[in-house]
Amino acid sequence: MNLPETNLLGFVSAEEHNLLVSLVKCHRDIALAFPRLDGAYQAPIQHIEDNINNEHSQTVLALYLFTHYHLYLSTVMLLRCHLSDSLASTRKAIDATLTAYRLIAEPNTLEEYKSQHRNYQFIKGYIERKRKKDPAQFPIAGPLIEVHDKCSEFGSHADIGSFVHRINIEDIEGTGKGIYKVGMFQTMTDTETRHHMVMTFLAFTSMLKVFQDFLGNLAKGLDRAAWTNTIDGLQAAIYTEAAQIEANLKDAA
Repeated sequence: MNLPETNLLGFVSAEEHNLLVSLVKCHRDIALAFPRLDGAYQAPIQHIEDNINNEHSQTVLALYLFTHYHLYLSTVMLLRCHLSDSLASTRKAIDATLTAYRLIAEPNTLEEYKSQHRNYQFIKGYIERKRKKDPAQFPIAGPLIEVHDKCSEFGSHADIGSFVHRINIEDIEGTGKGIYKVGMFQTMTDTETRHHMVMTFLAFTSMLKVFQDFLGNLAKGLDRAAWTNTIDGLQAAIYTEAAQIEANLKDAA
């Protein structure tokens, strides 16, 4: 079997085409929802002084900024039809958020984080064990753990489920031979694209909730009531949109 020829310029061209098409498919999400979510992430930053000398606060803030960065990366990867890469980016953001969640709840564990203790290297498992022993521990981690599992299945490892759907063999007519081809992009229907986009936004809204109280205390001068209302309203609107898209997908099945 032969491998098909590829080239970088063709790849980049296809990416740009996918980006433009996806921007049309997800116009409302990108024009309305993303700026609101992005704005909610950025709102406390301008109220945080740049001379913070508390190492614990610096670390949690760095994890917050890392999570915000992945909001951009996850979104752009999805727009370019790299679904698995988008999920991998979201998973990294969840890892950062769960790490911050433990640091906020257990500030005396900062040295464990700095020394890469296994409880921080496998932060999801640690929080799952804590929640199993006491459901009151890390109460808002549940949805993030569910999304983390889905991201791990399809986006974060070289397990067969993460790439087998990309591989196909195209027969060469009359030769009895075939060409191995790998799908560098994951094509989706308009509804599927919006489904993944909205679920990405929902995941990052849930992540923002983890940081909410900590950042609110750190951001002097922030209108916390207005910020909280923005986050809660955004989360409710995304839930509503996600439910409608789920219904549309079921009707189309």
